[in-house]
Amino acid sequence: MNRLLSTCLAAAATLAAAICPLEVQAQTTQNQQQRTTLAIALTVEQQEITAGPYARYAQKYLGVAAPLADKVLHQVTSAKLLDASDMSQQEEATLPAVPSIATDTAEPTHMNPASGFPRLTVDKTSAAAVSLEESARLAAERIFTIRRSRFDLITGEVGENVFGGGLGSALAELNRLEEEHLALFLGRETTRSESRRYSVTPVKGRLTYTVCRFSETDGLLPPDDLSGVPLVLELQAQGEPSDAAPNPPARPSSRAVAQLVPADMQGRLILEGSELASGQFTIWQLGETVYINP
Repeated sequence: MNRLLSTCLAAAATLAAAICPLEVQAQTTQNQQQRTTLAIALTVEQQEITAGPYARYAQKYLGVAAPLADKVLHQVTSAKLLDASDMSQQEEATLPAVPSIATDTAEPTHMNPASGFPRLTVDKTSAAAVSLEESARLAAERIFTIRRSRFDLITGEVGENVFGGGLGSALAELNRLEEEHLALFLGRETTRSESRRYSVTPVKGRLTYTVCRFSETDGLLPPDDLSGVPLVLELQAQGEPSDAAPNPPARPSSRAVAQLVPADMQGRLILEGSELASGQFTIWQLGETVYINP
């Protein structure tokens, strides 16, 4: 009887010892599944400048300098760095879709898509062939004529029968004509905005990530496009984990409880040495697993 009882007790002890490590392993696996993902939202403004057909004569006939060539410039106007798992619904709504790009309306058929100006410019009033410089001179004279006419209307020198709403309409039309003629010299400027969202899930042993690349001429680019400068996410530890056990056991016992202590990290978005956004985050997968004996 004693031998049978001893055999049963030994079997029970062996079974308990086998079950406890499984419980520790299951708890450790559950903790390791907790992961933090950071969301990066970027907004880039695109400025497209189209040179006017009379740009080279702007200094001569108007006394102002004008851009002589078309160019496109980009700049980052907004950057956000957030914890994707802790975002509220309001913060989630403020982040752009992937990607969100402003679209242009179709150009009318009388417009030249290459230049953005009418195929028959507003200063043409006859079919007579004149040189480009002569056309610029006539357009400049018309600009000053429009300004004199507007001044006369405002001061009452002319237009004694133009008053009330008619005066406002006449001034608005003169302003429109002046703007169209000035565009022939000074060009046109179009501004668009592009918003994109990226996500980064940090991994153990790595604290620097290339989110994307940026170019003043091409805007946001993929991380592997070397024509742009990298936009980098940098992580830096903020002290030791505060919830760690004061004296964690070197080797866990069969009854030890595994606890994942997350790492407190400082995140910074860096572009060409300038900080665009920053924040403090609790990142689980960069923490340490400690074992606490009951």
